[in-house]
Amino acid sequence: MTTILSADHLSYRVGHATILADLSLAIEAGRRTAIIGPNGAGKSTLLRLLAGLARPTSGRVLLAGRDIHEFKRQALARRLAVLPQGVEAPADMTVRRLVDCGRFPYRSYFRAEDPQKDREAVDWAMEVTHVANLQGREVQSLSGGERQRAFLAMVLAQQPKVLLLDEPTTYLDMAHQLEVMQIIAAVNRQYGMTVVMVLHDINHALQYADAVAVLHEHCIVRQGSPQDVISAELLADVFGVEADSFTDRAGRRVLSPVALVRH
Repeated sequence: MTTILSADHLSYRVGHATILADLSLAIEAGRRTAIIGPNGAGKSTLLRLLAGLARPTSGRVLLAGRDIHEFKRQALARRLAVLPQGVEAPADMTVRRLVDCGRFPYRSYFRAEDPQKDREAVDWAMEVTHVANLQGREVQSLSGGERQRAFLAMVLAQQPKVLLLDEPTTYLDMAHQLEVMQIIAAVNRQYGMTVVMVLHDINHALQYADAVAVLHEHCIVRQGSPQDVISAELLADVFGVEADSFTDRAGRRVLSPVALVRH
């Protein structure tokens, strides 16, 4: 497999506080990679560094073998898109206008290079995220699940090679969580888009990721296939919880936290 995005001995500090320390990670092209770990482990910081939104204290991030900070903003946005947590839209913005914002890398002084291609990309992004029927609605009028799918459509309209998602199912109920995860899996499977996602739900990582990296105490402590890496023992060591293990209908491991680890 080809590495498309990587962290090379990455460290990040804020003042005297170490957030990440000498971390290395290789993201394989065309796969779904999940980053998991307890709160405060630095998952969102790592995603920002991988997106080029922050500069590491030491080390570097490489996109297709090139330092990510060598790319101009527009050129980078054609290759990589990121959806952070808590993103907002102007109160009167419609879904279509929001999704259309994803085409900014292909515009110069707000003029499209190819208006027809822009329309086709926006239509495609709304279709695959199931928001085409909502395109005339104001974003603020949408439910949580609808809103998240609209923002997902916006970053998909960039048509990037790499998609970075920071906890894409946060605050959603179970049905909408599954819908979002299924859309992500379908886009990856059908269009070969590389996906890196910070996930809070361990079972989502088991079900929807091809590879997983476990972040703990400023470092990646385990990485590999989800079924090899994620176990009841890992949850005890990294998250401090005891879990029961089951097998689902597809033969995958499912973990159910039941108690805190007693020290």
